[in-house]
Amino acid sequence: MRIGFRGQLPRAMELVDAFGQTTRLQFEAFERNVALPADLFRFAPPAGADVVAAPAAR
Repeated sequence: MRIGFRGQLPRAMELVDAFGQTTRLQFEAFERNVALPADLFRFAPPAGADVVAAPAAR
């Protein structure tokens, strides 16, 4: 992974995966420390998806 900056802000990111595929992202209108509602990050697996649970604590 490589991250390119302009000043103190990230402007681009390049990711190379285990298959050698490259993904390039460019960031525009970057906003720092934006408040986001917690429910924006809730995930519900789709019907029929296999869900692997974490091992039980000992």
